[in-house]
Amino acid sequence: MPSPMTTSLRHARARFTAALSTLAALAILAGCANLPLPPTEEELARQQKLAADEEVRQAERAASLCRAEAGTPFALRKKVLLLAMPLARPAEAADLPGISTAWPQALQRKLADSAHFLVRNGSAHALDPAGDLAAQVTRLARSFDAQFVIAGHIDSLAIRPGQIEFSGISALTRLRPIPLAMLDQRSLATHFDLYDGHSGARLAQLRQQDEIDTDVSNRSPDVMQGVFFHTKLGEALAALLEQQFEQIEDELACLPMMAAAHPLPDGRISIAAGFNSGLQPGDRLRLFLEQVLPVSALVKQPQASRPFGEVLVEQVYPEHAVARLDSSLQPQWRGPAVVRAW
Repeated sequence: MPSPMTTSLRHARARFTAALSTLAALAILAGCANLPLPPTEEELARQQKLAADEEVRQAERAASLCRAEAGTPFALRKKVLLLAMPLARPAEAADLPGISTAWPQALQRKLADSAHFLVRNGSAHALDPAGDLAAQVTRLARSFDAQFVIAGHIDSLAIRPGQIEFSGISALTRLRPIPLAMLDQRSLATHFDLYDGHSGARLAQLRQQDEIDTDVSNRSPDVMQGVFFHTKLGEALAALLEQQFEQIEDELACLPMMAAAHPLPDGRISIAAGFNSGLQPGDRLRLFLEQVLPVSALVKQPQASRPFGEVLVEQVYPEHAVARLDSSLQPQWRGPAVVRAW
């Protein structure tokens, strides 16, 4: 006959086993409760419509109409220089240190993935609005060997604190509004000026804006990279980045690749573009003397005078190429010149 102690141990073991079973069952039930529910038919239909609408929108974009496909002139990459993004009111970005350089660098990464561009990092430079903008643009374009210069601006990162107002009784009780972080709002506004690097003329101004509420401050150690984009603020800025990328790509994708050119002593022509830009031996480009435009002119590309006809690319290097004028006439020319894809 088992002793009382043995019986007690058996009962304790049984209670322990039952408790474990109960905990396991509760864990399974909790896991099941957290499993996502399958989407309803209405939700599936909505998602399919959104996907179809996005497919149509992408197909109608200028960047899609001017795809960088091999064998087309759009396959030649254009060199773009992105400058820093100064803040209109730096105090608004106290929780986003270094965003003036981090933002254009994040945009550079997106533009670099596009088949239309070669990207130059100018995030340590900015235009002086009080100076001669055209002269600054052309100087930076020459220094970085860029066809286009993109200058961004952060117009607003302002936070409007949320609060509960006692408007009905404040006059009687003199109660002040109570701050409530869950009602905070933050405005996000930027704009970009796109310049032609050869003439300094502004091609376009692109604006973007958004607004978020709740959890509007940055608590991530990163800014515009890594885990930052998993926060609510980061997700909003990522969407804004995508909008900026598409606007810039659509604005520039259908313009011809253009590069500086100058004559060599042997009568051939040196071109400031090479196989990194997509050039190959046998390619043909048009040669023009460059005409300086007025600063106020808003044009899609600098006009050129005295066309010299076509040049035939003979030798290609990473960042430059050598070509010859495809003509029996060999006119003498001096001064600035450019080659264009068309």
